[in-house]
Amino acid sequence: MHLARRLELLGSHRDVPPSVADGLHDARRQALDAANKLRTVARDLRPPALDELGLVPALSSLAVDESTSVENTTINLSVHGDVVRLSPDLELAAFRIVQESVRNALRHAHARYVRVDVNFSPDELHLVTTDDGRGFREAVDSSHPAPQEISSMGIVGMRERARLMNGVLRIRSTPGVGTRVEATLPLVLAHDATAFGEASQRA
Repeated sequence: MHLARRLELLGSHRDVPPSVADGLHDARRQALDAANKLRTVARDLRPPALDELGLVPALSSLAVDESTSVENTTINLSVHGDVVRLSPDLELAAFRIVQESVRNALRHAHARYVRVDVNFSPDELHLVTTDDGRGFREAVDSSHPAPQEISSMGIVGMRERARLMNGVLRIRSTPGVGTRVEATLPLVLAHDATAFGEASQRA
């Protein structure tokens, strides 16, 4: 932002030729656009609400943002069980899995309705995203390569996030009906993660 301000001051200086002032104006606009895009990327990577308020408020914000970004869509978030703060890594993995599922539903499957269920149980965090989009053909079995369409939808990344949390990601899709993305992740509470980190440091 300091760069944009400096460019603005230079462009408004009375000794600057008009052609140079126009160039400075364009450079300032590009600097502002780049700063806005950088903020958007940073917010997508780790939304402030995730650290400040936790998984459920961050998902609520995601539902509002995504439903307003695509016309004629509804995203319903339903939360079950006792909501607790989880380890930062688990909260981020869960958020990104749901985020990717929702965006796939809206942008690739052209869904009009998306439902996100978040279930806190004593041992697991269970996430289910279902949509009424166009769906896709699933691979026959694990030995067959996934269709190009599936590979381009971030499913590999979602599976990896679940795996890193010692969890499982399951996807069921039917062409013309919709898709169900289900993630089961072992529950790690925030204080448990802190205690584990301290024990590791002492070791």
